Amino acid sequence: MSDLGSRDRSKVTTPNWFKDIIKDSLNRNSSVLEVGCGTGALSGEFNRDGHSVVGCDLKLNRLKKAHQLKRGKNFIRCDAENLPFNSNTFDAVVSIEVIEHLKEPKNLIKQVNRVLKDDGYFFLKTPNKFTHDIFQAYKFNYFESKKFHPNVLTHHALKNILKDYKFKFSFLKSSRLPNYQKEKLGPIIQYITKLIPFNKLPLIFQPSIYVIGEKRKS
Repeated sequence: MSDLGSRDRSKVTTPNWFKDIIKDSLNRNSSVLEVGCGTGALSGEFNRDGHSVVGCDLKLNRLKKAHQLKRGKNFIRCDAENLPFNSNTFDAVVSIEVIEHLKEPKNLIKQVNRVLKDDGYFFLKTPNKFTHDIFQAYKFNYFESKKFHPNVLTHHALKNILKDYKFKFSFLKSSRLPNYQKEKLGPIIQYITKLIPFNKLPLIFQPSIYVIGEKRKS
């Protein structure tokens, strides 16, 4: 996994509507793995809801902060492409804006498929390559961004990976641009985005990719 720095963005980059879908999909006392947990903001919410949560990240300073903030007891350092858990361990796996940083995105999906129980759920959010690349070019930041996002995917590319591992999955659409994305735009473009019904646009024009996957029984 690439070095993503020390910032915790999991809570900022997970819109409330997607978070609510995740929480509503969990049964009582579910076992949940968050891959790329940062300082544990999202994992902490799942812990407070009574679930058994493991958060993993590559950065030790993030994990130490998660412990200091008492967001849970089970935070471990590991690589998203080589998860150190037994097969069929978790009821749900959550991964927010991680897969685009990996050298081989398929490895994350392979690992998630392995550690999930049959009928377990996988929740993923990642930038959409089409709109991401246009934005980075607009900001004259495309090549610099590639250093940190070597594998930004399209819906089609991610669909093909998920199909290889026999996930039953669906893509979701956001009704509006999240605040953290709007803040990167100028005031005129911010105003224009307020008028755009993103949930009525084709998937190719979505700012981010949102996935709910269910592991089919072997």
